[in-house]
Amino acid sequence: MSPSPRPKRPAAKSVWAESLARFNDPAARTYVFLGMGALLVVGTTVFLNNGPLAAILPCLLAVAGLLVRQQTAMPILFLVSLAALIIDPVNLWLYGSRSISDIPRSHFRLTDLILAVAVTVYFLSQFRLFSLTSQAMPSDTPGGGVRPGGLIVRPGGNVPDDEIARLLMLAAGCAIAAQFVWAFLALRVDFRAVPPLTIAKYGSPTEPGNPSQDWSRFLIFAGIVAAVVVPAGLVFWYWRLNRLTAPEARMILLDILWREGRREFNRQEKWRAWGRTSARPVEAPLPKLRPRAVPQPTTAKRRGCASAIITTGCLLLVAMGIAGASIALIIFITSRR
Repeated sequence: MSPSPRPKRPAAKSVWAESLARFNDPAARTYVFLGMGALLVVGTTVFLNNGPLAAILPCLLAVAGLLVRQQTAMPILFLVSLAALIIDPVNLWLYGSRSISDIPRSHFRLTDLILAVAVTVYFLSQFRLFSLTSQAMPSDTPGGGVRPGGLIVRPGGNVPDDEIARLLMLAAGCAIAAQFVWAFLALRVDFRAVPPLTIAKYGSPTEPGNPSQDWSRFLIFAGIVAAVVVPAGLVFWYWRLNRLTAPEARMILLDILWREGRREFNRQEKWRAWGRTSARPVEAPLPKLRPRAVPQPTTAKRRGCASAIITTGCLLLVAMGIAGASIALIIFITSRR
């Protein structure tokens, strides 16, 4: 009897097909448009203050993270490139870039506050989109593998109606709270005063016996963490424990028990498998089998790192072309004047 032919593997979807499939879910589509709106605000604010290069390149990286499938590195590249082009830490002398010495005096600026809120909204939208389309829970298989059922995503039907409003309020509250913390860090520690904090201009000479401005900022930050963040974290942790239901508490305890006894459980299962194997009767050696035919390679395109690298390279080339054309247009207009 001839062996039955193997069923054909389904053709793999392309990267762009899976990327566009996220627009089918209304919840995911809402977060895509919300992230696009936040990037529009970011690009406009940075363009008015720092020029076209600092606005175009980071925003294109962020748009790639919103549209392309599972591009988790794009938000990090967006943040790093945006900070580098605005602050210019390596002295590239970019148009509109700021100096490091301007950072301590930059609290409560309207443009910076709008930029901080827009960047926070983009990051919230980006990672909510990841949970709806790519992966909502970390993988529990060894080595980061994937279970046969696939990755766990957040159902779009579970998104409440007021989630967008709460997300915007959270972003605005975090940005305003960060401005207050940043203004508080601009103070200087003076051990001879009561309280030991004084308002001092950045770069003013340090009096004998007092720390410098950089050390003052570090001491104030450490004091805020010790006096505010740690007690607030303990209070929130105790409040969450009191609100746990019986099934939630049982699930947490089972997870702790599994993590603590995982090696011992593994050792016991190995001994049980060895006992079952040694208890079996010795069987006769199996006859030699004919070598199996090598399966023909499928024509479906395999997804991998190369597609992501090619996509990112194309986007970077487009960004560099647009930025170069914009700079050339600005130089041409200014030279005609």
